Formats: sequence, C-alpha cells, structure tokens
Amino acid sequence: DPHTTPSQSAIDIASSLSFDKAETVEVKNAAGFHPPANTPSPHPTIIDHLKPFQNVFQRAPTLSVRSNLGGAAARLLADKMPEKVREVDIREVSGGEEMVGVLRALGRGREVREVLMRSVVFDQLDQQLGQAAGRLPTIESLYFKLTLPDDVEDVGSLVRARLSSAIPHVKGLQRVDLLFPDHVPAKQLASIETSLPDGGSIEGFAILYVSRVWLGLNATRNP
Repeated sequence: DPHTTPSQSAIDIASSLSFDKAETVEVKNAAGFHPPANTPSPHPTIIDHLKPFQNVFQRAPTLSVRSNLGGAAARLLADKMPEKVREVDIREVSGGEEMVGVLRALGRGREVREVLMRSVVFDQLDQQLGQAAGRLPTIESLYFKLTLPDDVEDVGSLVRARLSSAIPHVKGLQRVDLLFPDHVPAKQLASIETSLPDGGSIEGFAILYVSRVWLGLNATRNP
C-alpha cells in the first residue's frame, strides 16, 4: 500500500521539500473523488518524512481539513505544525472523536488561536475533551455546531451541564461560539435560553446571544 509503505524515491522527494512560505496546510479530496460510504481514512505515512512547517513572516499558518476522510492525514500534519497556529478548521472531519484526535495530535506545546468544529454530538464532547485534556494545545477560541438529542425534554440543562464540563478541559480558552442546528424546535430553543440566559454566565464566561441560533460565550478567564 503506497499510503502506508511509500517507496524510497517518494521518501527522498518528500524529505527534500521545503514549506518556508506555506500559510495554509490543507487536506482535501482530489477533484472527482467520491469514495463509497464506510471508506476508512487513508494513513499517508509519507507525511512523516516532510520537514516541519514554519511561521511565515511572523504569521502563524492554518491547518484546514476539507475531507471527511482527512482525520488520519490531519493528525500526521498536526505534528508538523509550528508552535503557534492561527486556525485549525476541522469542520469536515467525521465525528467528534476524530476531531478531538486532530487536536490531540497538535499536542499541549502548541498554541492555537481558533478551532472550528461542527456537527458535534454534544453529550459526548465533554467526555472526549476530558479524555484528551492532558494532550490538548492551548486554544484561545472554540467554535462548534451542536447536534441536539431529540429524546431529552430539558435540553437546556443538558447543554449547560455538558458545557460546564467541557470548558475546563480546554487550556487558555477565551471565547466559545455555539451554533445550534437549523430549525431548532421552539421548545428546545426556549429550554436553552432559560438555562443559558442572555447576559448570564457560565464557568467564568459571559453569555451573549448573537442571534437566536448563535450563542457566544465571552470572557477573560481569571489566571
């Protein structure tokens, strides 16, 4: 398999490449590539032989994953990123576990200005972050879209509880943006607004509703 066992000539070429001017590191499917369902993520070990990426003119690069099969490649690339990363966009990565895996691969020694996630099953996120807490980078801003359960009557209390549990796991966090699913049932939205009222607070963060479906939590965490 050329993904897991690259040829020596491929290794020689990869190790000779330089990325001194790279501002964006991106994982995406090739044009016209439409893999069947349940296709496993490729694990291109050739990435191990690339030189580390550098900051360009004091500007931290971004890591962007535009493929639901890009989790494994993104983890390998994360290990090549410099100490400071401007943005990590993992909205297309499949599943919360894979997304947290990319963050874990960045490691606790890196600093990330913003992380973009989506389609997070909210009652699992705090557990996944908690299990990875000791290996996560410092993250200043976290954005994600929620997947709300249908069978919970008081969904607002659940969101608040999970958020309270998740926030302490993210070192350096200064801002959280939650985007609710499209067409949130009025009853669920009312429950969330009751448990997380505009102008209230949670875990040292002030609550601000940018709109009825976009909740922003903003604060400067006390040292």
